Amino acid sequence: MAGIVLWVPMLEGDDDAAAAEQAGSWPEERVCQWWDGAKELSRLFERSLGLHSPAWDVYLLYPPGVHWEGDVPPTPTFWMHQLSDPAATPNLLLSRDPSRLSRELDLLVHDSLYVEVQPLRCLDNQPSGRYRPLGCAGTR
Repeated sequence: MAGIVLWVPMLEGDDDAAAAEQAGSWPEERVCQWWDGAKELSRLFERSLGLHSPAWDVYLLYPPGVHWEGDVPPTPTFWMHQLSDPAATPNLLLSRDPSRLSRELDLLVHDSLYVEVQPLRCLDNQPSGRYRPLGCAGTR
């Protein structure tokens, strides 16, 4: 299992230094963290999720073997959010059922136990390289 954290400037004080500081405090080696100062990836996830504004504070789950092959990221198997975007489904609001994300992840992990998983390629070559890595597994 691996994860990606995408830091974007959505609130006052959000910048690459603040993101790097937060990324440094995250000890999980299976998580790659990226700074997207131009919100480029956030806007691509906006399109993928059918939102009306950049995607941020979203939690996306994908099964093993999913690859990003088009202009936008693939639609997740499951996702939750903390958005006020009118297109974001209210019943997927994390604050309504905080444990649901863990339950959905447990189901995905259980269903994937016998699938050989390749190492995560931390957004390599997607989409234009204008974002920068803050750290990936084994690089901090």
